[in-house]
Amino acid sequence: MATTVDGEGYQIGSNNKIYSGPFMYNHRDGSGWGMNTGSWSQTITTPDWGCPMRSVGTLYCYIPVRNDGGSWGGARARLYYRINSGSWEDCGNSGYSQTDTVMAYNGGGRIDTQTSVFNFDFSDYTSNFTVAFRMDYLTHNGNGGVNSSCDVTTGGDSTYTYNYDASGNRSAVGGNYSVAHMIWLGQGNADIA
Repeated sequence: MATTVDGEGYQIGSNNKIYSGPFMYNHRDGSGWGMNTGSWSQTITTPDWGCPMRSVGTLYCYIPVRNDGGSWGGARARLYYRINSGSWEDCGNSGYSQTDTVMAYNGGGRIDTQTSVFNFDFSDYTSNFTVAFRMDYLTHNGNGGVNSSCDVTTGGDSTYTYNYDASGNRSAVGGNYSVAHMIWLGQGNADIA
């Protein structure tokens, strides 16, 4: 039985096609967004990414955040997704305690990132589709920023990001290069008999 590959997937013999295959997308955004306690701020949004039918996948998020006030800093994160450029589906929010530990007061000398992992099962989709993701933020108290000067702690340099010279020596001078990332990877799992 011959196996061939065409633009739609693997073909086994003459009748059976398996629309399957791994995929990985990486969206980076260096924009900055403000946030406050008054309303949710829309931040990083991915393009609409093509996925094979019956896909399952994992979304990795790495998003620098900061709070401009001391005391009760922190924020809530809310994830959305949409299929085939349709309406946004709300996945719920993190709650205050989840991001409080990564949302340090910048005057206290520490700014960190929110790192999250989400698993999705789109195996009910029996044809190829697109998916996009976005993250919104709301501060618990005071104002803050998402990916906006979030690597700066003192005098424009960061103690949490580093530069390397040609010999691989590290210096604690990170400069100004905050970048938010959303990475979507998975596998199509069509099973056509």
